[in-house]
This record gives sequence, C-alpha cells and structure tokens, in this order.
Amino acid sequence: MRGIIFTEFLDFAEEQFGMSLVQSVLDKLLLNSSGAYTAVGNYPYKELETVLVAVVEEAGSISLNDALFAFGKWLAASFQNKYAQFFDGHSDAITFLSTIDEHIHTEVRKLYPDAVPPSVILKKIDEEQYLLHYNSHRPLALVARGLAVGSVEAFGGMWEVITQSVSEDAKQMILSLSRKSD
Repeated sequence: MRGIIFTEFLDFAEEQFGMSLVQSVLDKLLLNSSGAYTAVGNYPYKELETVLVAVVEEAGSISLNDALFAFGKWLAASFQNKYAQFFDGHSDAITFLSTIDEHIHTEVRKLYPDAVPPSVILKKIDEEQYLLHYNSHRPLALVARGLAVGSVEAFGGMWEVITQSVSEDAKQMILSLSRKSD
C-alpha cells in the first residue's frame, strides 16, 4: 500500500487525538517499519490496520467505523489542498468523481507501477441520481465513503450521499448520489 495513505493517516490521527497519543501507540507496536513512513514508500496494508486499530482503541472516543469515515472526509480535504490540479477544472462533485479511475488512478499507476488502487466507477442513473461503485482488495469502503462525502462537500454539497450497500468484508460498496432539492 502506498505510503501516502500511512502519512496522511498519521497526520489525521495527530490532528484528531494528539501527537503524544499517536507517538505512544507507535512506540508500543512492533512494526516492520518502526512507524516511520514516507509518502512514496510502500508498506503492507496490515500495518496500517494495526496502527489504525491501536490508535482508535487508545483514543477510546470514537468507533473504528466512525474513525474510518472521518479519515476519508479528512483525506478529501487534504487531497484537495495538496493535489488541487485533480480538483481544478471540475464544476461539481459528479464531474470530479467520474474521473477518479480514468484520470487520478491512472496517474497513480504511472508514477507507481506496482500500485493497486481501488476501482471507483460512477454510473449515471438520470440527471438527478448516480451510483458510485467502489471495489478494492482492501477493506476500506468506509474511508471511500468519507472521501466521497468530503468531495461532495468540497464542491458545495449539492449532492446527498447515501450508502446503498457495503460488503461484509468492506471491500465493495455502492453509494447513491442524489441531487439535493432546493
């Protein structure tokens, strides 16, 4: 898994729970990386899962599912700040979300040929509704939901995001995006 997700998660966790809590958790865990991540590194997903669960347990103020969703929303805002070029030129969340697979993930694979980003496909039902299909080999559907909600908010919140289904292993998800009525 790309290191950027690790570094972003640690930034999120420090902002939400404090640097001392995060450092304390990292110091206690026996990690192959010793908890030292770089954005361009590549690390096992299981290590992220270990850190995430340990941080949430230590914080004690949020459920794991709520933390995954909150991280996704936070990640959308962070990506908008750090990678504005992917957001620029889009008039709304629908045009942005429709480019994730064909543009953003294609660029990720060019930079990192060993990367395996999730599949994110947006299908138009009609002018008022779209379905977003998420498919991954990692159980991060709730992070993806947070990213979708955060992306909608970044473009003015004109769409309502409703979870239609999430697989038991959290590797697949379908979201409905419906235009909010005025």
